[in-house]
Order: sequence, then structure tokens, then C-alpha cells
Amino acid sequence: MTFLSGCGEKSFTDAEVPCGESEARACNCGGNTQNSYAYLADLLGETCQ
Repeated sequence: MTFLSGCGEKSFTDAEVPCGESEARACNCGGNTQNSYAYLADLLGETCQ
């Protein structure tokens, strides 16, 4: 869900984004975009911060 390197805070963004690591590609489960934030919120529920 992220290939960001280095130290520091990382977070999921609630947005439809292209699948792919360094360039856009078709998603493994179909379609061309994904929203990891929405997927995890659906699966696990949202929490307040």
C-alpha cells in the first residue's frame, strides 16, 4: 500500500489512485484505481484521532 521509504509519518489518503508501484497498471483485482483508506475503513472501521 506504500513504497515510501525513509523515516517520518506516513498515512493513507482517502482518494482513488492508480494501481502500480512506479507507473500505473491494471489492479490485480480488476479496475485501474484503488482506495486503500476506504478499503481498510470498510474492513476495520474508522477510528477517531
